[in-house]
Amino acid sequence: MEKRSDKAHENTANEVGPGASIPPELFPQIIRNVTKKDLLACSRVCRAWLGFAQPFIFRTLSLWLVSQCVRWNMKFDTYPRLLSMVEEVRLYGGNDYMPMDPEASDGSESEGYVIFLMREPQVIRLLSRLTHIQFLSLDNIQLEPNQLLAFQNMTLVEVLDLSRVHFPSHRDACRFLEKMPKISALSFDFCVDWVGVMAPDDPRNANSSSGPIRLKALTLCNVDVEAALLSWLLGSFFDLSDLHTLKIMWKMHWGDNDPPKPGTYALYEELISTCYHVKHLTLSVSHFVTPENPDFFLGESYRIRQCQSEIRVCPKTIL
Repeated sequence: MEKRSDKAHENTANEVGPGASIPPELFPQIIRNVTKKDLLACSRVCRAWLGFAQPFIFRTLSLWLVSQCVRWNMKFDTYPRLLSMVEEVRLYGGNDYMPMDPEASDGSESEGYVIFLMREPQVIRLLSRLTHIQFLSLDNIQLEPNQLLAFQNMTLVEVLDLSRVHFPSHRDACRFLEKMPKISALSFDFCVDWVGVMAPDDPRNANSSSGPIRLKALTLCNVDVEAALLSWLLGSFFDLSDLHTLKIMWKMHWGDNDPPKPGTYALYEELISTCYHVKHLTLSVSHFVTPENPDFFLGESYRIRQCQSEIRVCPKTIL
């Protein structure tokens, strides 16, 4: 029965023209084969639609293990044409303590080790080969100067998502983004910063060698204390004049965490004023009611209702 089915799809291939899509009835078997990592079987199922099935399979790479990068490098060595089909990369850096014995379940503290994914040559090699990336997500990564070269060929990136990313210096952060002049959507989640001492005006005065990065969408999540990051966004490195969507999550409870750096509130006010023209503005507030917490952001949300934006306010009050 399977051979007859394949033959039928082969005959149908003669009628398939440019822009054709994979028939819906093939998806269940495609998904089963992909789940089993049997790409050869998947190709057999989609023989008549092979040219359309492969981009579906290889479009996104999610990487968190060195062994994954080794396997992908071997596959791309054998089939280099597949490299152009990869358009999305999600990289989890793994700067975490991992138990030496993942199977241990006795509750005792086991010796751990730290995995730094970006220190592995196979990872650097794989990333440097991906030149058609349009979406890049980096999570939990501490970059070193020599590791930035892994991203220098990703010049087509349009959407960049950074979460808990640490750059060697502010200048290195600028060099990282300079290689991606087509970025239109940028997201900062949690701590995105750089080490080293710099003058207060350095982020503002930074310039991109390829011209200002024109953003259309900007998302800031839990970056309450990052005054330098806000200054960078408001400086000449970025162009916010075409910004269409602005999303901000503001965490009001400092608790035992670091308090906001001096001038942070003023920078947020300046950012909202600068982005007065945006069409979609979303404010999500995690608010802990204490005498020490000024109700700043809720106040801001009501003040800016007069602007010509579609405003969505999501306060979360915790008593």
